[in-house]
Amino acid sequence: MKKIFSMIVFFVIIFFTAHSQDTSIEELQALINEKNNSIILFPKNDVLYYERGRLYARMEKFEDALNDLYHALILNPKNAEYYAMSADIYNAMGKYNEALAYLNESIKHNPENEEYYYKRGILFQINGEYQQAINDLTHVITTGKNWCKAYTVRGYMYFHLGKLDEAMDDINNEINLYTGDFQEYFLRSEIFILQGKTNEALSDIDILWAVSSQDLYPLIYTQRSAVYSLLGKWREALYDSNKAVELNPEHPDMYLNRAQLYRRLAETEKNINDKKIYEQLANEDNIMYNRLLAMQAN
Repeated sequence: MKKIFSMIVFFVIIFFTAHSQDTSIEELQALINEKNNSIILFPKNDVLYYERGRLYARMEKFEDALNDLYHALILNPKNAEYYAMSADIYNAMGKYNEALAYLNESIKHNPENEEYYYKRGILFQINGEYQQAINDLTHVITTGKNWCKAYTVRGYMYFHLGKLDEAMDDINNEINLYTGDFQEYFLRSEIFILQGKTNEALSDIDILWAVSSQDLYPLIYTQRSAVYSLLGKWREALYDSNKAVELNPEHPDMYLNRAQLYRRLAETEKNINDKKIYEQLANEDNIMYNRLLAMQAN
């Protein structure tokens, strides 16, 4: 059975705070103009550069924001929050190594701030550095403060390291503390599938229908299809796989999952056709990903 948990874009986070959707571009620009005038009068005031940088970040003018944060750090090189804001901007740009380097500086200058460890744990997760992520998330959890999602992120790391019992403990803790949402129940259902506990997996999948938005339905159908496959209910699995393809026809893994079912059902022509579609879409995804990397490098 193909593991499908990696299909989720997990914890894609832009860390900006105090962002208001009600603030218009014109209002933000007016605030920037005020900061411009203040900086002319007080060019050595690091706080003014920091505040203007935050405004640029809210407008998604990331290069301008980074330039202001650079000036703020020149004037005040020991301010942990300036490093953290720079990390937030690099994270939003998809430059995770740079974001990680700036968060390391934040922690160096303010090692008591648990938020920095949480953010760094997320970045370690994105970079596939799972044990480092576990270390940071464990630090956050042991503070005893209510860090919603800390258990989930750590559970996800344990899952990828094959430590299913630890992952299950973390997901159950998250659900007990914060009720739980799609990510928690999806991961727990995946663990149940790997453990062969089909009834428990189906129970969590039933919950997923209630707590998920419709754009996540393809993943839920695919997950339930995996359970039916474990039970040898190939036609029920195929029905769910068809629904997943219908709802998300651009995702290559949907076709690969269905191709495997067609092979089970000895429908050779359909199996071959779905594998061809999978290869075509996967190749297109790789091309787009390489283009994105090239753009980020520039």
